[in-house]
Amino acid sequence: MDRYLHRELSWLDFNARVLAQAKTEDVPIGERCRFLSITQSNADEFQMVRVASLARDIRRHKTGSVLGRSPRLQMKDVRAKLRALMRDQQMTAAQLLAELSELGVRLLHFHELSSDQQQELRGQVQEEYLPHLMPILIQKGRRLPHMSSKRLHLAMRTGEKAWTYSIPLEWPRFLSVPGTETEWVPMEEVILTCLLPDEGAQGVLLFRILRDEDLDFDDQAPDFLSEMERSVRRRGWGVPVAMEYAREFPREGYDPVLEEALRIALSLERNAVTGLPVMLNPKPFTELTKGLGKDAFFPKAAPVIHENLRRGVSMFEAMRKGDFMVHVPYEAYDPVLRLLQEAAEDPNVMSIRQTLYRVSSHSPVVEALGRAARAGKTVTVMVELKARFDEEHNIHWAHVLEHMGCQVIYGLAGLKVHGKALLITRRGEKGVERYLHLGTGNYNEDTARAYSDMHLFTCREDLCKDAEELFKALSAQEEMPVLRKLKLSPNGMRPFLYEKIDREIENAKAGRPSGIRAKVNSLSDIGIIDRLYEASRAGVPVELVTRGICCLLPGVEGMSENIRVVSIVGRYLEHHRIFAFEADGAKEIYLSSADWMPRNLDRRVEIAFPVEDPVCAERLHRLLSIALADNVQGWELHSDGTWSRVKQGDSPRVDFQSYCAEEMNLFQS
Repeated sequence: MDRYLHRELSWLDFNARVLAQAKTEDVPIGERCRFLSITQSNADEFQMVRVASLARDIRRHKTGSVLGRSPRLQMKDVRAKLRALMRDQQMTAAQLLAELSELGVRLLHFHELSSDQQQELRGQVQEEYLPHLMPILIQKGRRLPHMSSKRLHLAMRTGEKAWTYSIPLEWPRFLSVPGTETEWVPMEEVILTCLLPDEGAQGVLLFRILRDEDLDFDDQAPDFLSEMERSVRRRGWGVPVAMEYAREFPREGYDPVLEEALRIALSLERNAVTGLPVMLNPKPFTELTKGLGKDAFFPKAAPVIHENLRRGVSMFEAMRKGDFMVHVPYEAYDPVLRLLQEAAEDPNVMSIRQTLYRVSSHSPVVEALGRAARAGKTVTVMVELKARFDEEHNIHWAHVLEHMGCQVIYGLAGLKVHGKALLITRRGEKGVERYLHLGTGNYNEDTARAYSDMHLFTCREDLCKDAEELFKALSAQEEMPVLRKLKLSPNGMRPFLYEKIDREIENAKAGRPSGIRAKVNSLSDIGIIDRLYEASRAGVPVELVTRGICCLLPGVEGMSENIRVVSIVGRYLEHHRIFAFEADGAKEIYLSSADWMPRNLDRRVEIAFPVEDPVCAERLHRLLSIALADNVQGWELHSDGTWSRVKQGDSPRVDFQSYCAEEMNLFQS
């Protein structure tokens, strides 16, 4: 039996669990369409990053293997599972279209419209869109023109010539049928009728390609900002890794001659090309749900304000009274923004230091930092330029922050700064006061409405002093220090976790209370997995909640029979990382920005921090217990590597996300 599950295949299992939400009848139809869209976004990124990485290994004739499988064999397994998932996605899209049709929302073909409707749509496309579509000639023996990743491309063959047209991602995927409010027609069908010559075409192909989107940069470059700007400009020019085409477009059938010619020109193997029967790129599926009523969606959420902050209490006053946590999206994200805004306006605040990994496109966080700098405060911001797919966004904000007078640090050589920390120093009546925010999620108020995260607000001197040492090391671009309370990657997190697991092993062997509970996004680190296997063999009960990747095999006799793994996929994306240890009855608990993956433990600056306030700690222990008992949104991983929904049986209904919402008295009619 295998000792570990393959990382890439485990990720595809996660996307299958997301797709299952699109098939669940208890989920409102509008939300099911959203889950279908999410699976497409996930699959695109998976191919542009993970499949692309395997393709690079194959091109470089890499001889190393993962879990005994060469890159080429891994690619074979990944392609097969990905193809099966895409088939399931297409069947789900067909089912959703049928259900939408029953509700009056219909996706029609162009030939089903009346002649007047056809004429009006042609006129709309010819006026608004066609002038921006440029034909690019495809000539045999000449270099293939560049075709952008993820866009729809329409190729046409007449005689000895062929052209391709690139449809911008910003254009609507569906056009409203004239005279209706809930009937739609695909944009590409209207475009084709406008472009086809009178004598027709020998062949037509609607397709999209996905390219390797990893950036190529030197993070040792003297001017790292300029280096990243150069690299971002090259994104979109990577090697093609996949091609998808519409098998049923046009009505007469797609053109296999064009398909094969493009496959060869793009240097793609046959198993990298997939024909789809229902819809090419169902990501814009949510466009069809705009006219549906509120019953088609989850009830609108109204996050509550934390009780410590009601009645006009300032953030500084609330934090001086003691530690408190905010659980988003069930509680409002406002306290994080309020802390920054009050710090910007308070004349007694001397300095603000903060890490930024991902922020919103209209960031009030950046705005508050800029106001603080303009008010004469010392503002130091660690902006991580290497945040994947947010590089260009973060480069923009780095420039903005500099122009507003902030001191900006552009990341560390060889490391991504992924930890979330905000430290404010202030002149108080008794001397310098420190206020610290630590979290499991980004400083992004938009994702805080969809991602579940924990935010700790504290004035504890030991935590604040550790945070000060962290920011000194970041500012000086030095090696991360080993601190007393905060545990940092890449130097301190792995030893800390090993030490905690080893202590539980010793306690179990000595007959003392032992146990490990953890909630992470992903678990793929072999060192951690082996330690957990050892803990299981020693009799330590290990309970894990892993949202996505899990390479650990639970329930295997003699190896992991004392380990249980569950996953929760629901309305909100489970994002917080919680580590709990029985500690001979002392029950220690930590929050962290780090998953249990090699990149988080060895190649990133991450933070794990203890939650020592009794009320906060008890709340986290309770949340872990409810998450592990979820029999509504919960899935369980079995010893053969398969996942299945947790069976409710005769047990009371336990829904973790509903529990969190009810705890906060969240949903309002």
